[in-house]
Amino acid sequence: MQADHIKQESEALGNLLVWSLEDQNQLIQYQLHLLIRKRPAYLLPGFLRYRSGKPQFCLETTGFLPLDQVLQGDLLTPDRGKSLLADLVEILIDAVDHLLPIHQFTLNPALIFMQPDQTLRLAFWPIRMDPLENNNRNAYPKDLGELPRFLQIIGSSFKIPHDKIELYQQVLQNDDLQKLHHQLTHQSDHDEIKPLSQPSHRLKIPRTKKYNRRQKKEWLKDFCEKLNQLFEKLGGWLLGRDNQILAEAEDQTVLLAENPADFRMAHLSEGMPGTPEENEGLRAYVLVDDFIIGRDQKTSDLCLNYPGIGRQHARISRRAGSFFLCDLGSRNGTSLDGRRLLKNTENLLPDQCLLGFADRSFYFQAD
Repeated sequence: MQADHIKQESEALGNLLVWSLEDQNQLIQYQLHLLIRKRPAYLLPGFLRYRSGKPQFCLETTGFLPLDQVLQGDLLTPDRGKSLLADLVEILIDAVDHLLPIHQFTLNPALIFMQPDQTLRLAFWPIRMDPLENNNRNAYPKDLGELPRFLQIIGSSFKIPHDKIELYQQVLQNDDLQKLHHQLTHQSDHDEIKPLSQPSHRLKIPRTKKYNRRQKKEWLKDFCEKLNQLFEKLGGWLLGRDNQILAEAEDQTVLLAENPADFRMAHLSEGMPGTPEENEGLRAYVLVDDFIIGRDQKTSDLCLNYPGIGRQHARISRRAGSFFLCDLGSRNGTSLDGRRLLKNTENLLPDQCLLGFADRSFYFQAD
């Protein structure tokens, strides 16, 4: 998040970072509760206060020093820079697991703090804002926040070789924090820089011929016809097997499941399940096989009439007792536990997770 919104205050009781809010609705309640009740050790302690009738979220920085003051002179070595980046990426991986998106962190050397034992303390803001404002829309996924720019700053300040910074940026562009952490912790200055390549188990398709749109459609049509023929043959074989099994079991009694898994239900809520806030805000039950989330009242099962939501933004599908989430080509994206999803690609949903439709967040829970 941009440092322009943040003010530093020095008072008799300590030093603070202060973010003034326009109204209480800007706060993300489940994140606020997490910071107050079970705050991860790597986050600055925070609290909510009111000044002149307006809410302010404050972070306590007393006893900590900014990163740009601690690391100077002889400490600005490539190894120290990579170690710092590895520690930061490890923190962000854990933060994403706690449903704390990266774009809500302030990743600025002047606003990242260090404890006396050299461990980091980060500023996280449980505030609803547009994550795109701090990012290059064409270069990086929006949920990376200020991380790409911070990586460049650290690389330049600690004199990390340029080819390594390019490698780290390439990994980061693929939105793979785990792989970036591996690169930072398992590669020394003497290792050869190898460009990223496709995994060996993937099918490599030679790109020796270009097809126009009409040829692509014809090829796709022919492929679908062959695929349908294959499924028809497979279906006939399975039907014959089913008839044989039914004939053999004709005189047997079969106990049917009282509650088949195919008929599982799920629900969405803006409030965290298991808390008093669960009954606040919008709630919806997924009772159909294809549940549409969008702005269009006629075609949406959950209508979110907000500018950032597409007419048909996303779909939750139920098949064989499992639920799948698919972004239907929305402009502002769909996320699963803080990870932005590819468009028109189905993703298996865990029984409990956090879904994001543009800037609207909902808890998903399957019964």
